[in-house]
Parts: sequence; structure tokens; C-alpha cells
Amino acid sequence: MEDLTKIEKELKRVINKDIEASLESKKQRKDPLGDSIYLFFLLKNNIESSAVDDLIDRMNLWVESVLSREQYTRFVDRDLTSALLGYHSLRSVNRLAIKIDIEKVNEILSKFLVNDLVFGDITYSAIILYSLANQKDEVPIFSQVLNRIKKEIDAPLFNDAKNFVFVSMLLDKLGIRDHLKKLVNLCFERFQKNDVPFDDRVYYAWTLWNYRKIREKNIARIADFVQETLKNATQIISKEIIEEPVTELYGQDIILSPSRILLATTLDLLMTFKHDYFALILPNLQYIEPELRKLGWNEVLEQIDKALTEFENGQTSTCCYSLRMGLFMMLDRVHKTLTGESIPSRPGKSPSIEPVIKLLKQHGFDEQMIGLIKSVWAYATERGHIEKKGGQKPPEDETMWILRMVLATIEFLLRRFTN
Repeated sequence: MEDLTKIEKELKRVINKDIEASLESKKQRKDPLGDSIYLFFLLKNNIESSAVDDLIDRMNLWVESVLSREQYTRFVDRDLTSALLGYHSLRSVNRLAIKIDIEKVNEILSKFLVNDLVFGDITYSAIILYSLANQKDEVPIFSQVLNRIKKEIDAPLFNDAKNFVFVSMLLDKLGIRDHLKKLVNLCFERFQKNDVPFDDRVYYAWTLWNYRKIREKNIARIADFVQETLKNATQIISKEIIEEPVTELYGQDIILSPSRILLATTLDLLMTFKHDYFALILPNLQYIEPELRKLGWNEVLEQIDKALTEFENGQTSTCCYSLRMGLFMMLDRVHKTLTGESIPSRPGKSPSIEPVIKLLKQHGFDEQMIGLIKSVWAYATERGHIEKKGGQKPPEDETMWILRMVLATIEFLLRRFTN
């Protein structure tokens, strides 16, 4: 996880630098759709920076220019698609600074309907429908275009891996599970056949990870594929960002040269994977987190969250220390539940769990269970003090073991005492 955290920092640095460079340039941006996709994924992941704030301001101007004033460049398809995605992104976080007439948007879209697709293009169409999904009843062409996209899932157009991302998001948002399943299975079959070009792997990994429950029996393989894909991303992150072809949607990404859509999708995949990975390998989190919030035992949850962040960053010793404190706070809650008071403090000395251990014995806890709780406490305490290990922080696998043991102990205590 430490490697992924480094990749995350580098991705954010590269994207921010690219946004800031475009803001400083007096030339018109050649890739507004890249900007719009940047903004969509940055806002989706609650990523804040001065560059994001500036991009929000610029996107408001762009949306007004295209959707209100109909001021296009000669690349109308790219302009309209980027403005609608920008409109959706700004609207979803209440940062839309202008009012858009949906009837006027309908008039514009109807002009560019070709073979039941907007601009005759499945990717533009998927992005546009996704952007307008919350207002689909107000968009007369919505069902017509959607039906055409559903028919195209098996067609050669899905050789463009970006379609997996945008079409799956659209189907998921609309709750069209049968076609989403069909799409994810197609994606998995190509992955299974090892038929995924290097520069398309991010899009396949994104789709498979976000909808992994459809391939529930293959989650471990998918997780390995995602990790490998993200680690290989270091080969392209630092390269010069390419300007996308404008004669068609983006064409093929140039190998070892990242496009903005590739960078944005990679960042979103990484953020999602890091968040979901702990839930996958630490299933008791799904019980612990909501239960602690319900009880208002936030100090325990804060220590767990802190430990997870420290583990991500490779800070294994401080992770163990936070786990120790989280376990102590949980035991303190147990003591308070049984006596109405916290564990007595010992000024100038380390916290002791002996008072609660005595209480557990008095309440008939099994001696072996009590012994396990004491062992987990002692082990986390020892590994949280690297001076006891000659200044060497505990290895990642050992820390993960401690993490699992502490969470299992907290889950057991929660189940016992909340009942």
C-alpha cells in the first residue's frame, strides 16, 4: 500500500501541474473534454486544491459558452460533450454558477443525432446520457440513444476500452443490471484471455474493480490485476501528457504517453481501490465502522482510521501504536459499560488494561479469550515501540496480522457488549 500512496501523490502532482499550466497559458485549451473528465473524477473523490477551484471557475465559463451561447469551435462533438459533463459535475456539488435551459439543450442535441447516437459516436453518447441521467424524463432522445448503446455492447465499437468505463457508469446509474452484467463479463473474458493491450489496462481494471461483485468468484484475481496495473502506471505518469486527437474522440492512447482521460481514470481507480481494498481484506470493518458510529464511540473509530492511513503510508510502527490505542479505548468503553466509569488513569505511566481484565473475569469471560485479548494488547504495544526492536519498524505482513487481530478483538467486544 505504501507504493500506491506514492503513486497517488505523483498522480495528483502531475494533474495539478497540468491544470495550472493550462490556466497560465493564454492559448485556448485544445482538450476541454480532458479538463471535464479531470474535474469529474477530482470532484468524485473529494480532492481539493487551488487548481481544482480554478478549474471549477473555468468550467462554469465553458458551460455557459457552449450550452447557453452555443459558441462552438469546429469540433462541436467534443465541445458539447465536455460542456455537458462539466454541467453535471458542477451541478452535483452545487458549484454550477449559471442557469441552463434544458429545452435548449434538447434542441442542440437533436441537431446532432446520427443513427440513434449523438454525433454517431457511442462514447460521446454514453458521457452525454450519463450527464443528463438525473433529468432523463426531460430529454426526449434519451431512451432512443440508450437503446442503441445497449445494442452496441457486443459490437466492435467496444474495442475502444474507454467505452467500458463510461457505458458501465451509465448502466449502473440507471440500474440496468442485465446489460451491465453483460458488459462486465465481456470485459472479464478479454482480461482472462490476456487480450488487453498495455495502454488499455487501466480502463479494464477500472471496470472490473468497480463492478467486481458481478464476478464475485474472481475478486482475488481482479484485485491482483488492479494492483499490477496501478504499479505499472509509474511507467507513464511522468511522461509528457499528449494532446488528444480531435478528429475522433481520442483515438488510441499512445503507449507510454498519458492522456488526460488515462490520468484521471487511473487516479479514480487508485482512490477507489485503496478505499475498498481494506473492506475486502478486513471484512469485519463492515460491522465495526457503522456499529461504532451508532454507539457514538468515535474515539475508537478515529484510531482505527488513523491506523489504516498509517498502514497505507508504510508507517507500520505508528500503525501498531494507533491500533493499541484503539483497542485501549474500546476496552475503556467496556469498563465504562460495566462500571459507569473509565479505566483509572496512571499519571506518568502507560495505560494499563488490568482493571478491565479483572472485570471480564468477574463477568465470567473464558480464560482463553481473556488471554488472547491480553496477548493482542501486548503484541501491538511491543510493535508500536520500535526502540524495542532495535529501531526497526515491523514489516508490512506482520503489521497486517496485528491489524486483523485488533479488529477481530474489537468486533468480538462490540458484539458481546452491545447485545
